[in-house]
Amino acid sequence: MSHHAGPHRRARTPVQPHDLGRHPTEATDHDGQRILLVPLANHPKPARIYPEDFQRTLEAGGSPHWFINGGIVKTYGGDRNSVAVARLLIQPTEPVYIGTRDRDPLNIRRENIRVRRFRQTKTLGRPRKAADA
Repeated sequence: MSHHAGPHRRARTPVQPHDLGRHPTEATDHDGQRILLVPLANHPKPARIYPEDFQRTLEAGGSPHWFINGGIVKTYGGDRNSVAVARLLIQPTEPVYIGTRDRDPLNIRRENIRVRRFRQTKTLGRPRKAADA
């Protein structure tokens, strides 16, 4: 028995985000701040971000079409690789952990983003003895 697509089956064409009519909508958060609700391709709830920060992610090379993967809101960068939206916004110059203070990955408002440096890695093996003088 063959498992190939027969003549009666069409090859699937991936749905492109621009075909879905998904666009950010303006809203007001609980503090009265203007925010954007950015729809996610694979999640029923939208991500929340300030309009100027959304614009910064676009200027940094990000796509306006977002999705969630591994509990992280992501988009595609200029190199076509996926990148965390918060990382695009922060643009760290050194290796850092980027998370959210309230542990809600959909809340990408600036004050909710937490940046921590990675800890220095320990060297393996025995410590070297100082040379005898």
